[in-house]
Amino acid sequence: MMLALGGFGMAAHLLLTHAFRYAAPALLAPFGYVQIVFAGLLGLLVFQH
Repeated sequence: MMLALGGFGMAAHLLLTHAFRYAAPALLAPFGYVQIVFAGLLGLLVFQH
C-alpha cells in the first residue's frame, strides 16, 4: 500500500511538472488550492481531525 501511495504521489508531481511546460502558472495555481481543500476534507472524513 505504501508503494502504491508513493507511486501515485510521484505520478502526480510528474504530471504537474509537465503541466507547467504547457500552461501559465496563473492558470495552474487554483489546482494547488483545491489540493489543500481536499486534504482537509480527507483528514476530516478519514481521521476525524
